[in-house]
Amino acid sequence: MTNEEFNNFIGIKESYEMPEKLMEILTGENVIDFYEKLLKLDLDLSKDVLRDYFQAEHGDRGKLKQDYTPDCVCELVRRLSGDGKDVLDVCAGTGALSIACSSGGFHRAEEVSTRALPVLLLNFGIRGYRGEVALRDVLTGKTESIYEMQACEKFTRPVLKPEGTPRKWKRIVSNPPYSLKFTDVDKAADDPRFSYGLTPSGFSDYLFVQDALSRLDDDGTLVEILPHGVLFRGKREETIRKKLIDANLIDAIIGLPDNLFLNTGIPVLLMILKKNRSRYDVLMVDASKEFEKHGKVNVMTSEQIDRVCSAVNIRRDIDKLSHVTTLEEIRGNGYNLNIPRYVDTFEPEPVPDLLDTLAELKAINVEIDKTERELITMAAQLVGTTPEAQEIVDKANEFYKEYLNEKNHRSNIATAGNDRESQEREVLPRKGDADRIIRNQGSGQISFF
Repeated sequence: MTNEEFNNFIGIKESYEMPEKLMEILTGENVIDFYEKLLKLDLDLSKDVLRDYFQAEHGDRGKLKQDYTPDCVCELVRRLSGDGKDVLDVCAGTGALSIACSSGGFHRAEEVSTRALPVLLLNFGIRGYRGEVALRDVLTGKTESIYEMQACEKFTRPVLKPEGTPRKWKRIVSNPPYSLKFTDVDKAADDPRFSYGLTPSGFSDYLFVQDALSRLDDDGTLVEILPHGVLFRGKREETIRKKLIDANLIDAIIGLPDNLFLNTGIPVLLMILKKNRSRYDVLMVDASKEFEKHGKVNVMTSEQIDRVCSAVNIRRDIDKLSHVTTLEEIRGNGYNLNIPRYVDTFEPEPVPDLLDTLAELKAINVEIDKTERELITMAAQLVGTTPEAQEIVDKANEFYKEYLNEKNHRSNIATAGNDRESQEREVLPRKGDADRIIRNQGSGQISFF
């Protein structure tokens, strides 16, 4: 379904009208009829069919850093986030991760964008998901509204409700906005969620991680999609990273290919965090080469996803793919988690063929000589429009002629030297032959008209 077709379907002319119109439909009396008509379009409900529509028409990369999760990353997160039925999706966007991780349990999805919220509610309602959807700002911790998804036939519909008692989750997934600015970060110094420290105002990534950690059950799994900068940036972020490592919370780090997202080529990683781990190591996986080109974007195939998941499940060193590093090794690297420090994917380049290289060099020199001859011919035809301009043209021509003559002279000397070496290999020359050869070979000059 194209963007225009969807707009027509919900009865609007311009895409900017979508959030308000869709919210009106979802909270209205005819929502079941709307769901039924939408299902007749034969949509693939195994994924977020409106994600690309929303990102193209409403996504805000400038202010909100919105990059909605591609299908292959959703599948990878689903397989690595555990088997719990209940799932919390923080920074849910339009619900791609919630849909991928759905397993019939209770869902809670949180999103800060009022424009994304109606699409998120639609994705929950048409699939009959039980749970709730919250309009929540993670950084400030403020919840504006919560919608309970109440059953209506085989669907669910959003109904406003008050916030209940906070709970812990065994399964949390999140694709937060990358390196989002939070100018009021220091005002959160007393927020118990951020017990591992505050981030710089320009990089809020670890605030999102800590918010999710604060709601993770003792035997739960948190999978965060993050930019690579969290692995090595210093100062405040380094302090937080050290505390997370020393607390033995980071279970695995998986670097993904670049150019997976629709509107940005930024490479990201999956950081898996768990509490009460019995292991004192971190699995490093470099999956940056596990992709195929699909038009303008890269896509991880099912086989490549299988390979990454197998590396996580096996949890051992695999050449050019994974390494199990100890906390001592990480501390020895100054708490730097940059994946290339631990997984060597270097492939030596083959030694170039000598004859091919010489042939290429010869072709380049031939092309240079041809270009220089064409240039001197063109330069000789230049005429100054004033005496001063003509003087500049004449000087330029003389300068270029001298340059070519000197170049030709050096070439002739080199040729003479090669001839001399050849003759010395054949017969012993008479005294003075070499000098005479050089003089004869070096006497040629380029002629100019």
